[in-house]
Amino acid sequence: MSSSSPSYQPSPEAASASLPPLPEKRIVLGCGGVCMDFLAVVAAFPKPGDKIRSTTSKVQGGGNAANTLTCAARLGLNPRFISKVADDARGRAILEELKADGVDTSYIVAWTKAPSMPSALVSILLRLPNVKFVIVTLGVDGCIMLDRCVEEVPELEEIEVERVVELLKQKIDYENTIPTCISSKSVIRLRADGIGKMNGRLLVGTTEKIPASELIDTTGAGDAFIGAILYAICVEMPPEKMLPFAAQVVRIFHLVQIFCAKTKLSDLCLWHFLQATARCRALGA
Repeated sequence: MSSSSPSYQPSPEAASASLPPLPEKRIVLGCGGVCMDFLAVVAAFPKPGDKIRSTTSKVQGGGNAANTLTCAARLGLNPRFISKVADDARGRAILEELKADGVDTSYIVAWTKAPSMPSALVSILLRLPNVKFVIVTLGVDGCIMLDRCVEEVPELEEIEVERVVELLKQKIDYENTIPTCISSKSVIRLRADGIGKMNGRLLVGTTEKIPASELIDTTGAGDAFIGAILYAICVEMPPEKMLPFAAQVVRIFHLVQIFCAKTKLSDLCLWHFLQATARCRALGA
């Protein structure tokens, strides 16, 4: 609608009269992502590969679930949020922003004082005893997976979790461009200093090497990886096959983006066309 078009703006009295009263004790429960958004205003939308300067910038809380519950709170509802944030300055800023808008943050967990990513994985599984495994994605450096062992195994070798990751990374063939998975050969007792111990296996997954000249946009790559992990879980794919499969799906996802950027075609039909390729590559991984 143009600015010159007439518009109807009801009076506050009329607007209030048209809305039903809010229930007093009803709680809206949300569970999902919360993050910190870094917003930049630019003079024009950049083309692929352009480097431009921002005119202004702002940092504020974001995330789908957080935004939804903030809207609900501002409309007068009583939202309660189940999520997690880092136990640092940014995490505390997110909590304060949500509280200021009226969102109940008492069920948000502050994670974690672990000194490193492998230690954080141990911390998560110790805090959540019903979770079978956790995976952290590391961008071009692949991913790390910690798989819990629920059976009691006597006389297990105890190793510091950081050391195990270092040993697994030493086995990576960096000349290989195809995604691979390197795992500890058996269940071991993993120790994270200051956090605790648990029995499990560590796996390190690599990514498919993509030349820098081919990289256009990595937006959505992590989402594609997680979607592929969900598929692998549903078809009961073992971890050693699941991680390379997910990395290959990300590569197919990126190829779709490259092709569509060059041809200006919709990616939906091309994605369906390439699904068979992705599955064939996964089965051969």
